[in-house]
Amino acid sequence: MIFFTFFPDYKRNYNVNGNSIFSELLLKKYYKKNNDIIINTTLKNKHLTFVKKLFSYLIVFYYIFFKGQKKIFTVMLDNYGFYPHLLFCYFASFFSKLIIYHHSFVYINKRKILFNLLSSKRIKHVCISKKQYNILKSNYNLNNSILVENYIFFLKKNFIKKNYNHKIKKVIFLSALVKEKGIYDYLNLAKKFKKTKGINFYIYGNNCSKIILKEIKFAKKCKIIKNYKLNVYGKIKEKILNESDILIFPSMHKSETTPLTIDECIDKLIIPICYDIGDIRNQINKLDLVGKDLNFLKYKIIHVYRNFDVYKNKIKKLKNLRIKNKIKYMKKLDSCFY
Repeated sequence: MIFFTFFPDYKRNYNVNGNSIFSELLLKKYYKKNNDIIINTTLKNKHLTFVKKLFSYLIVFYYIFFKGQKKIFTVMLDNYGFYPHLLFCYFASFFSKLIIYHHSFVYINKRKILFNLLSSKRIKHVCISKKQYNILKSNYNLNNSILVENYIFFLKKNFIKKNYNHKIKKVIFLSALVKEKGIYDYLNLAKKFKKTKGINFYIYGNNCSKIILKEIKFAKKCKIIKNYKLNVYGKIKEKILNESDILIFPSMHKSETTPLTIDECIDKLIIPICYDIGDIRNQINKLDLVGKDLNFLKYKIIHVYRNFDVYKNKIKKLKNLRIKNKIKYMKKLDSCFY
């Protein structure tokens, strides 16, 4: 199999997002060293990335025609290179079987006619949300699709988060520190609670520009937030999640489907309060934790704080439900790769 996609670059703190991390997890699970090929298209420069992708198409066809590789895993691009990648997948399907992982909502919200070219039976489509799965089938006739929700890789059957008997709740922002992910709304929310006892705000994330970092430092100086930390991965991230209580996720990012950070928080029994975008509402099982504006976030965080144990039990039930479904989803995913 050829793993033709992009992966997170932790050393340079680049391209660390749900899409690339999911590709990395799939690679760890299904990659066979002696048989499979990795073609990583990750580059920091956008223009060079596009050039690298075009060159990578030739490399993929080389492995298909001359090295006997007859199966490809790839990710459907949603922005730069959408049409070239679509056409590549179409032509490659005549010579090999494809597994296309769908992470975005961009080409789902706005119908693109050429996407119907990918309805071939030789192409298996992996969807990460119910809404995405249903729209792909109805709009593009992609009947050869399976639903595999992101959380399957993170759930630990016997894991139970420790009960922290602390009165002060730790509220976190954990995502890319960019405007589209809602960092400014989070800071504005934190300002509204500056004089409120019992709630502390923290910021964690990557891809932080100098301008936004300046805003974050100023917020800490003014005691709007308690603290911040950039580029948290591995054990550090695990520790942060274990110590946190509430996630605020005010994303307005057009590509948002079912954000990985929400899955990670549910796994750690952290209560997510989010904007209604992508398929987040289904992701958290239609709990009353999804709204449309800053006023909703303000109201809901107070309500959750006052009824914390009730909401924590709701998240615990949601996690248990996911554990029950994990084997079913894993079997579907295995059928694609084996």
